[in-house]
Amino acid sequence: MDVVAIISVASSAAVALGAIGANLWQQRRSFDHDREMADRASARSSLVDTMAVLHRVGYAVDEVSQAVRGHADTIADPEFPERLEPVQHLEEVGRELDRTIGLIQVQLGPGSSATKSLEEAGKAALTIFRKTKMIRFPTRNRDVAVVGERNEN
Repeated sequence: MDVVAIISVASSAAVALGAIGANLWQQRRSFDHDREMADRASARSSLVDTMAVLHRVGYAVDEVSQAVRGHADTIADPEFPERLEPVQHLEEVGRELDRTIGLIQVQLGPGSSATKSLEEAGKAALTIFRKTKMIRFPTRNRDVAVVGERNEN
């Protein structure tokens, strides 16, 4: 009878340990699943925010394009500082895009196709900004004003 009792207790302990192990494994899988869902939700939210930033960049580029077409010869004229507002707006949304690219690099990795596409968009916006800042305005006394700088003469 002692052998039967020992085997019974041992088998009950084995079943209990198996149940505890299965419960721990199930709990671990649940935690991993919850973490994955939270990561996906965070990435989805970041991508939605990124799309909004790209939309604002697109509008800013259009505003700069219209300003250059409408005031190309006087866009840097210090007498009309409001003509530089589209360039300043592009700078603001460009900085916002830079922050967004950094966030996406962390969440999706620097090698992801989304990250690479965003980096290309950021480079394009920066190129447009820099080219616009290179526009010069000849002043009355033959000095040259640079976009964004005021001539105090």
